[in-house]
Amino acid sequence: EYYTKTESDARYIQNWEYTAEVVYKPANNETSWTFRAPAGCTISGIIVEETGSNSADNISGVYYKAAQIYINGAWRSVSG
Repeated sequence: EYYTKTESDARYIQNWEYTAEVVYKPANNETSWTFRAPAGCTISGIIVEETGSNSADNISGVYYKAAQIYINGAWRSVSG
């Protein structure tokens, strides 16, 4: 059985991209926090801040982006 180009385009990923970056940054550096990127997203960067000469640097936030695929003529977000 053979597929036409239109039938193939409807079934297979033709392109992919990341969306614009989103930042997650808690209100202050005195709060412990856990971050898990939303389903279909990947962490794209971290924010490191100097906390003083006698202290370790602080990870104060993260950047993440959602993955999207182009299939059947439309962009769709990838889910987990």
